[in-house]
Amino acid sequence: MGKKIKTIIYEILETSDSSNLYSLADDIFITCLILINVAAFIASTSPTLSPEYTSFLANIEIVSSLVFTIEYILRLWVSTVDRRYIHPLWGRLRYALTPLSLIDLISILPFYFLLLFPSLNFVNLIRVLRLLRLLKMSRYSESLRTLAAVLYAKKEELIATAFAVFILLIFASSVMYFVENEAHP
Repeated sequence: MGKKIKTIIYEILETSDSSNLYSLADDIFITCLILINVAAFIASTSPTLSPEYTSFLANIEIVSSLVFTIEYILRLWVSTVDRRYIHPLWGRLRYALTPLSLIDLISILPFYFLLLFPSLNFVNLIRVLRLLRLLKMSRYSESLRTLAAVLYAKKEELIATAFAVFILLIFASSVMYFVENEAHP
């Protein structure tokens, strides 16, 4: 009985199967929750926000973080259904170290860091890490997975391009500095 429930939950959480109504509902729900959470984060950066909206946005963060935490724990629990992670301890550890699982973990950690250490000096940096929840969407979108595969396959070319753009940026900035230095010291 327990193994069957585990397998059902695994199929709902791990497979993005549009023919499975529960899997589709999970994908849509989590994607919407990610978008709502990111929108709430962006709205919370406004200094003119009234207190009732601030409290509403904080509640969105709390609820979404709890949902993402439950989802992460469930994914760890059901990961042993997959033959690659069948060992109860080492299999779960290997699963936890996969890129998508690390993204899931990193996206919920800022909430708990801020809960445990509210007076940290770099609170804003930790809050920005919440935006990594956008990367969670790659789990639910075939086109985002395709984009990630293309980026990975072309990483050398992209690094070379980024380096060339960096050099051009430094060069253009230096030229602009020398051109405008007299007018704008």
